[in-house]
Amino acid sequence: MQLTPRDMAIVEMVYRFGGCTVEHIHERMWPENTALSSCYRRIARLVAAKYLAATRLPSLSGQGSGRTLLTIGPSARPLIAKLLAVPLAALPRAADVATPLFLAHHFAVCDFRVALELATAHDLAVSLVDWTLESELKRLPTRVTDTYALQGKSRTRTITLIPDGAFTLAHHGSAERAYFEQDMATMSPKRLALKLRGYLIQQQELPVPVFFVTLTQSRAAQIVDLAAREAHQLKADPTVFFVTTKDQIRKDTILHAPIWHQPTVQTLVAIIRGSAPDDTASPPRFNSTRSASPVVRSGHR
Repeated sequence: MQLTPRDMAIVEMVYRFGGCTVEHIHERMWPENTALSSCYRRIARLVAAKYLAATRLPSLSGQGSGRTLLTIGPSARPLIAKLLAVPLAALPRAADVATPLFLAHHFAVCDFRVALELATAHDLAVSLVDWTLESELKRLPTRVTDTYALQGKSRTRTITLIPDGAFTLAHHGSAERAYFEQDMATMSPKRLALKLRGYLIQQQELPVPVFFVTLTQSRAAQIVDLAAREAHQLKADPTVFFVTTKDQIRKDTILHAPIWHQPTVQTLVAIIRGSAPDDTASPPRFNSTRSASPVVRSGHR
């Protein structure tokens, strides 16, 4: 099979995403409003030539079949090794296919990443410098020490933080690292509060904004309330958190639209405040309330 530049880009995307779906590839690699069928045909050829592997997943509802997980095949491994300039033996072997619930979470992370990549591709003022997968973050997890009171006594505990992804955005010479959390509403409020508390403790030494995407407005409100409560106890800044729902995430909203909730901020905010990316008269700009962070705060405290 003679690989085209787009074929190479597809193989690279599947590898860098840690697996994704045909829909993700179609949205990222095909022109807008084109038929999905042409993408399916090309993917089928790549699967037949063993550049990709396709696994049909069971349905979460128990009826019908689920989505198809695409991973790299054996023919792609030499290409990936050359791309990364590493020996072939250094590439990790493909992991076993995870449960449908885990993959639903993974696909939601891919949805966010595709929207972010498309948004930055269409905005010359902003670039996505890098993206780190959860699997890579697990190798060196962040651990913070929490001091708290229990029955009148001071106790300590370790909170381990492993975001679902980390990325760096650059804007007019200023770059900032951020964490991403995809919430599927499966974590109990107690565990969720502990995670939020861990991020707030981390902010004391390493200010990093944390973007939470969840499924419903009620869950988003719960995350905001828990973050505000933990921040009050720690006397920390809760506005490091940005919270929205999955249905709000699109390439035309993720950066410039006021879709993000911040604890204690009364109005919705945008990551980048300013005009739309095609409006050259008033370019987007960073405008932070914290000198250590160029993330935009377009609401008011």
